[in-house]
Amino acid sequence: FARSGGLSDAMKQGLAEQKLDFEVRPSSANFVYLRFKQDGAARKIWTEMKKHSISLRISGNTLRITAGTSDEIDRFEEVFSQLDI
Repeated sequence: FARSGGLSDAMKQGLAEQKLDFEVRPSSANFVYLRFKQDGAARKIWTEMKKHSISLRISGNTLRITAGTSDEIDRFEEVFSQLDI
């Protein structure tokens, strides 16, 4: 995930499998922005992650995903890969 300032291959693959059209807006900080072109995509992901006690920031159709500890990132990727959006 954002360990290197961008998305991991696993997350990119997961987004592609969900057929979500998005753009990554990298940052030099410990987070990335994902801007989705499909209406409601960010809200759906935010809602599903919240069910698993994973907190994301949402603004319109953009998610801000902050890198945490390695364990938190692993948990995020695990839950994210199982989403059915």
